[in-house]
Amino acid sequence: MDEEGNVIKQHWTPSDDDTEINNSNKDNAIYSPTTHIFSTDFKLKVSSKLSGRAIFGQIPTRYWTIPNFIDDDKMTLSMDRLSSEHVSFADSLNHRLSFRFHSGFIHKMKVFNLYDYYWRVEAGTVLDCDLVVDVFDQMVQGDYKYGFNMAVLEDKKAVRGLWKNTLGFFEKLHPEFKDDNAALGFVQYDRHSHSVIDGHFNLCHYWTESEIVNLSFLKSREYGEFFDLLESSGNFFYERWSDGVVRTMAVSFLVGDDQILYLSDVRGFNQENEYDYKQGTQSCPVDAEVRTKFHCNCNVKTDMTFKKWSCIPTFFRGLDLPFPAEHDDHDWTEW
Repeated sequence: MDEEGNVIKQHWTPSDDDTEINNSNKDNAIYSPTTHIFSTDFKLKVSSKLSGRAIFGQIPTRYWTIPNFIDDDKMTLSMDRLSSEHVSFADSLNHRLSFRFHSGFIHKMKVFNLYDYYWRVEAGTVLDCDLVVDVFDQMVQGDYKYGFNMAVLEDKKAVRGLWKNTLGFFEKLHPEFKDDNAALGFVQYDRHSHSVIDGHFNLCHYWTESEIVNLSFLKSREYGEFFDLLESSGNFFYERWSDGVVRTMAVSFLVGDDQILYLSDVRGFNQENEYDYKQGTQSCPVDAEVRTKFHCNCNVKTDMTFKKWSCIPTFFRGLDLPFPAEHDDHDWTEW
């Protein structure tokens, strides 16, 4: 949020005329709900700080509203119950509106008709290490549909009905939608038995506040119908479903395990947030040589890669992938 109270969302998007490996000279889509209008002065100040083009937009009211079928009394009671259970953002309507928007409407913003991919970057995000590759080029060349650099555990009290709804959709309503190489190992890997358990949900989810997404995936019939089912349940408001866990459900069933990219080159990611994770959400290379090579200005003690709430090791274990070379010295046996 800026000094005027604007809720800012920024996305980096590759322009058609980008020919160099350069992550800075990209278009920047910056938007807020219609309740917060960007002032001319704000636009000028932000534009002057960016190397690429700044595109400002307002989220249409229909994308940032409580659907008319939601029972207000039921929603209030649900919020009170979740608050008593100490669920993050339990009583926040604004977070619910944001989670719903990012789950099912962000790709419908007109600005994204111009692009194939977007990289979501929240206000307050800092990269404390040099970024020396073009992450969009990585996505395009590898034909990836989804890219992430952080993954964490969700609070099971916030998503009581999500897994049941998800299984009902992909196993009963539309089993034909499931990818032949679906990346289910990420959400079904059990740390205790060190195995993938069919039907089990381990509460892991991709951190969408730094995701890179192929927009054709979000605009697909399969993704749209899945979101519509979740929307009809009302549980964006009766429970507290975040866009991270919703996106994870869709990616896990609809995307092949070879179409998901762990953004290992996005090092030193630092984002202050309101979750229960200490020191915000951070990644800092544990290898001193790597930190020196990429001029990192981060505290390795705050790196969350191997914290108990991190799901990055689960991604590699669950999908049976080799661990990143710079983490070779870490003891992976506990995972």
